[in-house]
Amino acid sequence: MGALTAADVATDLSLTRTTVTDYLRAGRIPGGFQPVAGGRWLVDEDVYQAWRAERRAAVDPHRIEPRSARSRAAQNRRRSA
Repeated sequence: MGALTAADVATDLSLTRTTVTDYLRAGRIPGGFQPVAGGRWLVDEDVYQAWRAERRAAVDPHRIEPRSARSRAAQNRRRSA
């Protein structure tokens, strides 16, 4: 079992270390733990990698619907071209 630091996770997710720490504290990123109470956050690498793979599989960028009418019109123009 390897452990990633909050900074490693932040780099991987393109977030700040503070945001990752907040997410770990709230349980939004699984596998987080503090070896010493009040110490720095670490993340179980196996749990984190499984969570990332699950998140990637759940999002198909080709099936995301546009939010605005303007985006929808642009998407329809691309499809009909």
